[in-house]
Amino acid sequence: MQKHIAVCELLAQFVLTFVISSHLPLRRPPIRCHQGCDNSAAHAASAKGLTMTSGMSHVIAQYFLFMRRFHIYADISHIPGHLNVLADALSRFEDPPVHLDAATQVQADWRDLI
Repeated sequence: MQKHIAVCELLAQFVLTFVISSHLPLRRPPIRCHQGCDNSAAHAASAKGLTMTSGMSHVIAQYFLFMRRFHIYADISHIPGHLNVLADALSRFEDPPVHLDAATQVQADWRDLI
């Protein structure tokens, strides 16, 4: 089960990078964005670019290809789970503890990314 959770977490980081990229102009220099993750396996795979699980390898390959193609590079750091309040609320379909502006929302179909 942990392997599947790690794949979903890495996919969420991929979607977050896509959303950040969609708010930036196409003609710009390379950019690095800081993101947080409370899943150690997803964090390690994104830091090293390596994994031994097939599901994770498929997502990480497409994620790195996306970053190279659009010149946006995610710097993912580990956040302890008890501090990851916003992500936990969103994953449980609860109201987030901060206001999310509807005008800045982006529809991202994860199937198109991978």
